[in-house]
Amino acid sequence: IKLTKEIKKYIFSKKDTEFYISHQEFKNSLNLINEYFKKIAKSNHTDIVDDSLIKNKTKYLDNYVLNAIVNHANYMQRQSKISEDEMIHNIIYKNYKNTKTRNIYVFDSKTNNLAVCRDSIGVKPLFYGKNKNLDAFASERKALWRIGISDDDIHDLKPGSILYNFKEIDLEDNLIDRIFAFDLNSKDDYNSYSSDKDSYDVYKDLLIEDLNEAVFKRVENITDIGLIFSGGVDSTILAVILKDIACRRQRKMDSFNENLGYLDADVKPLNITLYSVGVEESPDIKFSRMIAEDLNLPLKTIIIDGEIVGANVENVLRAIEDDNVMKLGVGMTVYLAAREMKKDGIRVALSGQGADELFGGYNRYLKHFESSSLSCLQAC
Repeated sequence: IKLTKEIKKYIFSKKDTEFYISHQEFKNSLNLINEYFKKIAKSNHTDIVDDSLIKNKTKYLDNYVLNAIVNHANYMQRQSKISEDEMIHNIIYKNYKNTKTRNIYVFDSKTNNLAVCRDSIGVKPLFYGKNKNLDAFASERKALWRIGISDDDIHDLKPGSILYNFKEIDLEDNLIDRIFAFDLNSKDDYNSYSSDKDSYDVYKDLLIEDLNEAVFKRVENITDIGLIFSGGVDSTILAVILKDIACRRQRKMDSFNENLGYLDADVKPLNITLYSVGVEESPDIKFSRMIAEDLNLPLKTIIIDGEIVGANVENVLRAIEDDNVMKLGVGMTVYLAAREMKKDGIRVALSGQGADELFGGYNRYLKHFESSSLSCLQAC
């Protein structure tokens, strides 16, 4: 880590270095490319220029440089014995920087230390357990069952936690802040982050930006997308974002057709289909139909009854590996919608699941808040 900080300080503070000059030249080249595209667009009498690629390259250029430095620093650290603190610090940084929604693990063969880290939100499941013969971890309970670990001996690693030599470790906020500091170019930037990080406006802007970016990333280079739709707040927000992306793609296609006479192979339409599952005349079906009509998006409804539920319970239980009634209900909806999407040839689906957990949408959160017992939610 010390090596990383020293190299970064050297690169970004000494403006006469060869690396710094090359860094600036690359930025200038991106600007020239952007100006060229604008010139071409102007000559073809259009104001629509998609400069998002150029902006993103510029925005994340420093982070690309930092990644290279971190990789080098990690290589240098592997040449010597890594302490427990250094190992935990490294795995947190990698998880935050490069794998925000994935689980990762590191094994140090010199010290026989194992660190397993779950993503900070809990997007991916991670289970661990032991029997008389071995300790093991996996992304599915079924894998641990198959090697003889009973369900009573299987534990769910909490989001944002580390399993270090099969001992669960909670991360402290100040450690996360120290990791985040490496993303910032100066002490002033970090001080600004520290003072503003808890403000409502900062969180609001970050949420809007991250949500739009997350949806955009998942439909990039995709033509057909399915959305599990209930007509509620969460899935409706996703539907609005998807439609906005689809409209922008269509405008770009229209611009190419009208002004250049041909269509760029990279420009593809985005066909959105909403899928709603529920009992006939249920609120989900009712509101789904209303909002789908308002957004002018196609909607497929899957009407269920006791017979349909009974016929699919076994498959859903096998998939979710949990007999909790609430989880079974959610899993049934996702399963039936996904099965219908597969019939329609749709391979990628989105849903609004997870928003209630992130933003306290369930009534139990309000009850715990009112009773000042939020800490016990970790066990819920």
